[in-house]
Amino acid sequence: MNKILRPFTVRLGGGLLVFLLWSIGPSLAQGYAPIDDLIASVNQLVQSQDILNATVAQDLISTLQTIDALVDQGNRVAAGQLLTAFTQDVSSLSGDLITPAGVNQLVNKATATQSGL
Repeated sequence: MNKILRPFTVRLGGGLLVFLLWSIGPSLAQGYAPIDDLIASVNQLVQSQDILNATVAQDLISTLQTIDALVDQGNRVAAGQLLTAFTQDVSSLSGDLITPAGVNQLVNKATATQSGL
């Protein structure tokens, strides 16, 4: 390649890479749809009185938002570990603060979500 054009080509290539990364970046931070679905399920279970305590519901939503942030950051391993802990927490609340039907719904969705991470 011509010595005069080489620096220009490198700058152009670098500029295209920066533009590509910039254009992809914002789309990653819009939330992971399966986690958004789990948050909607928690809210629906509160409305249907399958989650019997508002504080429990808020704690579950906070955990899901943390998982969503981890996915956005590309840390899917930590997100998967926290989703496993979420599933265990939900299961432990069965019959006391969440109805068995509500637990089944959340555990099934969380398990399906985890397989997609």
